[in-house]
Amino acid sequence: MRCDHYTVQLERHTEFTRYAIVQTLPAHAGWWEVLPELAAHVAPGTDWLRGLPVTKNMSAMLSAAESLLADLTGSLERKGETDQALLDSLVALAASIERATAEHGFRFSATRAYDTLVSQRLVELRERPIAGTQTLGEFMQRRLSPAMATVQATEKRLASLAERVSRTSALLRTRVDIATKAQTRSCSKN
Repeated sequence: MRCDHYTVQLERHTEFTRYAIVQTLPAHAGWWEVLPELAAHVAPGTDWLRGLPVTKNMSAMLSAAESLLADLTGSLERKGETDQALLDSLVALAASIERATAEHGFRFSATRAYDTLVSQRLVELRERPIAGTQTLGEFMQRRLSPAMATVQATEKRLASLAERVSRTSALLRTRVDIATKAQTRSCSKN
């Protein structure tokens, strides 16, 4: 596929397809000069995928936190623990989730921003499909879409967990308020 200042070459193999982006050197260019690369126009560096390893590392922490929250909510429902013990556990869980959000939120945002940038730049290439071959955009999206879905799912899971911890805290607050009012009424009657 020929474009204005470069050519995309396609090599089809039985197990994979390879794309090569070829630029001609300007007349004044020598071997020692550094020239801008087309690949940098499409995918600006590797920082954009830094959210993916984070999501894989966070999976175990999120599972443990969700399990702990379910246990705490069950204890709240059964009145199995003291209010102070529940509060201590909820505060520790909320702090852990907030720390994870503070540490990794920017990575998730950067990953979304770079995905948008890559998509925009692929559109700018104005590719035309060649029968029987995959376009560069299709190739990139097939590889990026699962990674982006994983990052977005982890980000939503973290936000959902924070919201559920907040609701459980509100339930505990309500229980403590009711117990305090009952104790105050009991004291005022005596």
